Amino acid sequence: MNSHRVRTGSATRRRTVSLLAAAALACGGLATVAAPAQAAPVAACATASFAPYTGYPVGDQPQTVTVADFDGDGNLDVVAGNSQANTLTVLLGNGDGTFTPDSTLLSGGSSPSKVVSADFDHDGDTDLAVANNLPGTIAVLHGNGDGTFQAPVSYLVGYGAGEVVADDIDADGHLDLIYSGNEVTTGLVGVLRGHGDGAFTRLPSVRPSATNLHITTGDFTGDGHVDVAYANYDISGVSSLQLLTGNGTGALTPAGPLDAGTSPFLVTSGDLNADNRSDLVAGLFSGSDIGVLLGAPGGGFRPALQQAAPVGASSLRDVTGDGKLDLLVADWGGSVIVMAGKGDGTFAAGVEHTVGSAPSAPMTGDFNRDGKIDIVTTSYETDTISVLLNTCTAASAPTTPAAPKPAVKPAVKPKPEPTVKPKAKVKLTVKQKKNLKKIKKIKGGGAA
Repeated sequence: MNSHRVRTGSATRRRTVSLLAAAALACGGLATVAAPAQAAPVAACATASFAPYTGYPVGDQPQTVTVADFDGDGNLDVVAGNSQANTLTVLLGNGDGTFTPDSTLLSGGSSPSKVVSADFDHDGDTDLAVANNLPGTIAVLHGNGDGTFQAPVSYLVGYGAGEVVADDIDADGHLDLIYSGNEVTTGLVGVLRGHGDGAFTRLPSVRPSATNLHITTGDFTGDGHVDVAYANYDISGVSSLQLLTGNGTGALTPAGPLDAGTSPFLVTSGDLNADNRSDLVAGLFSGSDIGVLLGAPGGGFRPALQQAAPVGASSLRDVTGDGKLDLLVADWGGSVIVMAGKGDGTFAAGVEHTVGSAPSAPMTGDFNRDGKIDIVTTSYETDTISVLLNTCTAASAPTTPAAPKPAVKPAVKPKPEPTVKPKAKVKLTVKQKKNLKKIKKIKGGGAA
């Protein structure tokens, strides 16, 4: 039986320590996962439901996970970043929802806090990029296509690298790496420009006055160029949501704060209302509210929509199969809360699904090839990943009453044709014969 409970979002306020821990484990934007051929999608779920989670051991204090087909067998695999062990754990998918721990890799630095996967060198194999908090590096591990990886190549970007997102910010057809980090009193947001051969060049960074930056990317100004939004929180209590606009060259320009509500400190992005514009969801430091900024025609955002909701490391994915993005929230106490998207920027009440304690931002994929989207997250306190397999039942289509059948008139039986009786043969008398001869003789009808 699936263990879950409904959350309204306002039922429990998060403690400050839980929020800061969630911030430490939060992901930035939505990682792009190139999924292999899977089963045909199923109909929309009546409600989100998942089997009880299965845990798989990884390294010490994992706090990030990515999903892709790393060995080219058509099954989705998982790589977890272990912050205390300074390693990555590769788990190969078996295609039935189970995983086999395969190898442990060096992360290319210390305290890996974010790992993303994509093909950075156009060789058809999926690679890894890792943000290492110490000494502040972004490490790239090129995939060999069989589940193994080459030694990490590290790029020094600044102390406290916390986030990395793969996107084409300079519009040259090659993926770049957008990252955030912390220095002594300031944060930074920078770009490693991808050359398409797996190598990167560091571009000048933007240095906000706040630290603990959480980033996401999208075209937020409607000009066709990739922009960056970041939320932050630091020990001084400074918290805001800021926009950096891109111009298609890789350069980023500060464009001021965005009003998503009081004290936003987490952010993620996606198209919530299917209008082909990038929207933002910000977690507010109240711990029980989110602010939603829907993209406006011509760029920018509409006034914020605020909704009671749990706050934690989040991602936007469609796990109910209805074509609308759902909000997946990691609760520090040990659950993933699924809030079904309504397609207008609002979400239904959350349904809570138990996972290992202190989970990271949920990632997704179809792990058992049944056409349903499953969830994976790390458990910082139990040194495991947690896998939730989707068991949703398709919503029944509304029944349309059958049209009444037209009345059938009884068939008209044809009237029977009257029976014609054969005429009886008349026998003439001798006198009638003589008269008949006389008549024929007068008309010339015969000899007398």
